[in-house]
Amino acid sequence: MVSSFAHRQLNGMNDPPNVHVRPLRRSDIPLITAYWNTASDADLLAMGIDLDDIAVLAELPERLHAQLAKAPPERDVEVLVALLEGRAMGHCYVNAIRYGLDACLHLHVWSPGARRRGLGTRMVAAALPHFFETLALQYLICEPASANPAPNRALEKLGFELEKCYETIPAGWNFVLEVNRWVFTRAQLELRYPPGVP
Repeated sequence: MVSSFAHRQLNGMNDPPNVHVRPLRRSDIPLITAYWNTASDADLLAMGIDLDDIAVLAELPERLHAQLAKAPPERDVEVLVALLEGRAMGHCYVNAIRYGLDACLHLHVWSPGARRRGLGTRMVAAALPHFFETLALQYLICEPASANPAPNRALEKLGFELEKCYETIPAGWNFVLEVNRWVFTRAQLELRYPPGVP
């Protein structure tokens, strides 16, 4: 199933590029792996990633293949690939999934030339209905580094609410960093994507 932001617009965002999302395929895994393997040190540090702990990337293809073999309620990660005019340009995913309750959102635009054009915002906008519906979520959490402006701007524009700013280690390959905790609820989703609107 492909979800199109072109048909499910957020309030106040007109004439969007033709951004779609679809579930991860096996053929996407090398693209995601290449994104991480070619990311600059500056980009990795902006995401709070400890450069001494990135050996975990070697396990990524195997982990993604394993997730594809599971039904959504059993998955540790739910991944969507974003398409711009039919070409893969990024991915977003949720982890720390508590099926029927919540999950933690992450977003990545692969090409540096495609960033700062609002595509990450549109990718997440297209992905929100899938994550809520597939995982029966009540709310989504996203915790980007507070010093990384792009994802924070995207989340604010999408209607996420800033809950707090605090220091944490978001994942095993992160160092301690200050993050903003943004929350988006099912009620907010239903306001922005009214039932019956295609």
